[in-house]
Amino acid sequence: MNNERIKNALNITLLIAVSGLLGLIFLDYILPVLLPFIISYVAAYLSNRPAAYLEKKTNLPKRYLRMVISILSLLFIFFLVFVIVKRSGIALWQFASRLLEGDNIRSFIESVLEPIEATFGSIIPAELTEGVVDSLKSLFSAVISSIGSFVTGLASLLPKVFLFLVITVISLVYFAIDFEGLHERVGNMLPANVRKKLSDMRIRFLDV
Repeated sequence: MNNERIKNALNITLLIAVSGLLGLIFLDYILPVLLPFIISYVAAYLSNRPAAYLEKKTNLPKRYLRMVISILSLLFIFFLVFVIVKRSGIALWQFASRLLEGDNIRSFIESVLEPIEATFGSIIPAELTEGVVDSLKSLFSAVISSIGSFVTGLASLLPKVFLFLVITVISLVYFAIDFEGLHERVGNMLPANVRKKLSDMRIRFLDV
């Protein structure tokens, strides 16, 4: 009985270890390659209904409307993320830099200690205050250095991001133009019960 329990525990442990290893391999090596195509397929799928609506209004081919809608939406999202990251980085850099200028840290500490000293008197030694100020300056200096390294790392990623965007847009053109055929081919690759469940979920949550 104990041997059976040990065997089951070892099998479960081995299964968890193998699953974790396969998951890491998928996240590190496979997902980055598939991600542009996954994004393109999802974008083409989401733009299908707006394209069908515009097709009725304009009599333009749905495949080209779907391509234009999905590409413009994707570029807008990329641009929005870029602006948010850029402005957040600049704001963080300016905030950390201002704290190191002049006596900003000292003024902040004095403003925190002022109500305490007004109530209990000056019970905090000046040496302790000086030590806290010096420690905070060292801390923010390290933070600024880390921010600089982070920004430098982002700059080195720009070619990869540009290549990712180009691959995504190219695949999106193909997926948007041949979406019906691609959707059918992907559906035929899935088991019948999986197709039915996905169809039920689509009808239930997306009403399509």
